[in-house]
Amino acid sequence: MSQATTTSAAPPDAANPVLSIRGVHLAFASRDPQGAVRRAHVLNGVELDVGSGRIVGLIGETGAGKSMTATATIGLLPPSAEVTGEILFEGADLLSLQGAALDKVRGARIGFVAQNPRAALEPVTRVGDQLVRLIQAHNSLTKEAARQRAIDILAAVGIPDPQARYRAYPHELSGGMAQRVVIAMALVNKPQLVIADEPTTGLDVTVQAQVLDLLQQLVRAQGAAALIITHDLGIVAQYCDDMAIMFAGRVVERGPVAEVFAHPQHPYTRRLIAASRARIGNALTSMKSDPPDLFRETTACVYADRCELAAAVCQSAPLEKPCNPAAPTHRVLCHLAQVP
Repeated sequence: MSQATTTSAAPPDAANPVLSIRGVHLAFASRDPQGAVRRAHVLNGVELDVGSGRIVGLIGETGAGKSMTATATIGLLPPSAEVTGEILFEGADLLSLQGAALDKVRGARIGFVAQNPRAALEPVTRVGDQLVRLIQAHNSLTKEAARQRAIDILAAVGIPDPQARYRAYPHELSGGMAQRVVIAMALVNKPQLVIADEPTTGLDVTVQAQVLDLLQQLVRAQGAAALIITHDLGIVAQYCDDMAIMFAGRVVERGPVAEVFAHPQHPYTRRLIAASRARIGNALTSMKSDPPDLFRETTACVYADRCELAAAVCQSAPLEKPCNPAAPTHRVLCHLAQVP
């Protein structure tokens, strides 16, 4: 794993973050074989800020709630979702927006890089037509001006011969090229916030680096903020300013990348870092354990069943507000955190 490095980005504006997620709970109801209603609690009071000019890495194991946090933010939850809390963006609660009001934000002020570019692109529509439609939906431009902007953004994301690719269908593109097109769609309207959900899944190492370098450069150049969802701590160490660790629908630790890597406070964070370093060294560090029970509703520590340090207080006492370790911007959701 790469060593965490500091960047020249300014520290986040704690008073006015670009994105502020406050106490978000998300559940889906279902019936068991006996007909009783049960609720799967996917998110359990998520707290997260993304500051202007910052790139935040959101990490955690599969099922931690990372993608659901993104889905809730961009307003793509199904009607059956039961969601409470606030997702504040530029002063507006995204959870309260619907229809045209949400469409004005999504794709214009918030750009989204989907995990699967093949699924994100319309297979029977040319790449250029998809870009032009997105541009004209949020800008008063002629079709010719929109076409030129589309070609310019394709060139900006490193696509060779952008005029030819403008006329291509998605199936004519390689995986790396399709991902570049999805990044172009996310950035073409110069959004204030970019959310990238596993943007390098399925790409080889060389293309991964190219895509992440490009995303970082364009976010910096446009003065935007970004939330990169990943399970790869190496990506976080190399490309992100801040990081947030999720487990069972909660952000259990968050802070500047260098600070969290140097002084991880939550036992889960320490295990993730140790396991990642062990993989780099061709050793094995076990992370095996039963997945969290999403049907269990509790205000106690959701990691207590796995934690080798867990005490009686962890199993019973409410754990709702993150405490503050040594660094002022470092927060951890743990009864046993080393707070000065």
